Amino acid sequence: MKPLPKTPFLSNVVKMRLIGLFIALSLSVTWFYMIRPLAFGVPGNSTNVYVFSADSHTAYHLPVLENVWRPRIGGLWLSGRLFDLCVKDGKLNGIAYQNIFAFYHAAWLGLLFVAILIFAPEPIFALLGCFAGLFYMLTPTSMGYSYPWDFPALFFFGLSFFLWMRGHYAWMLPVIILGTLFKETPAVTAILFFFTGLTLRRKWTLFGIAFVACLIVKILVGYAVDGKFEIFTQQYAAGEPNWLLNCTYFLHPPVNNVIFVNAGTFVVSFFLPMRTRFERGTKCLLLIFLAGQFIAGGWGEVREMLEAIPVSVLYLQNYIATASVAPVSIAPASTKAAKTPGPKINPKQ
Repeated sequence: MKPLPKTPFLSNVVKMRLIGLFIALSLSVTWFYMIRPLAFGVPGNSTNVYVFSADSHTAYHLPVLENVWRPRIGGLWLSGRLFDLCVKDGKLNGIAYQNIFAFYHAAWLGLLFVAILIFAPEPIFALLGCFAGLFYMLTPTSMGYSYPWDFPALFFFGLSFFLWMRGHYAWMLPVIILGTLFKETPAVTAILFFFTGLTLRRKWTLFGIAFVACLIVKILVGYAVDGKFEIFTQQYAAGEPNWLLNCTYFLHPPVNNVIFVNAGTFVVSFFLPMRTRFERGTKCLLLIFLAGQFIAGGWGEVREMLEAIPVSVLYLQNYIATASVAPVSIAPASTKAAKTPGPKINPKQ
């Protein structure tokens, strides 16, 4: 009787996910220690702790925060509650605050990595690629800024993209709406509804629900924070020409330039093909995101480009997986050439 073939205890897919899980944990811990020194900001600039504590009970100063920042209440509320844990008898425990600040950022990054492990076809490449893309926000041009809405926006933007990639369109709606409480950019992913196999009516319905819901959230949050019904941020409505400043930036480009942001994957993405619906949707999303950053963002603060990291990394991974590149061999070009005799050597010499 022939013995039954042995079945592996774990499939290769599960093994890769377990390996990825350990790598994700390792990278999250690494980021904890990388971002921890920025808890109080940099010499001469304590904006990080100023923003992180804005909505706390122990050091409340939300009304005097920048107008464009106040509606990003999701991150401000969470960071405020965490900041309160570091204050006892009116005194701030500096070490505890640094740990809380670092944990907050590492936890959101960890959530992004979990989403990658669940949805990305080959997660290890995406994990390493996304982590590499983070490092440019630590260069001098970003001035050490890291705000409570940066990494939540990265997570919700990426999660919405992953859900679209896997065809879970209905689940994108709550992700987009919840992400809007942290920052406006996750709402941009609603454009992906038009790059699906759904009927045109269904596409417009999902897009319309996302658009109206995000608009209502922004108006209500703006009213709760400032007592006004506004659609645009006060900074933009006041007519500050961010786009003009961005044009000036390109007239005098520094070496520490935005074109190198996100480990170069952001710029590379615009040179990748648009052959499939996935590629067309991804390219469209990145173009709209870029347009929004040009009009209302600032090229100097490269952390504002974080949301694009998982999108451009998955775009690049897809291109690498589908590109038809002839394999490079170190073997002889032909058997005949390999057998061509060389000069005879007399072993006695």
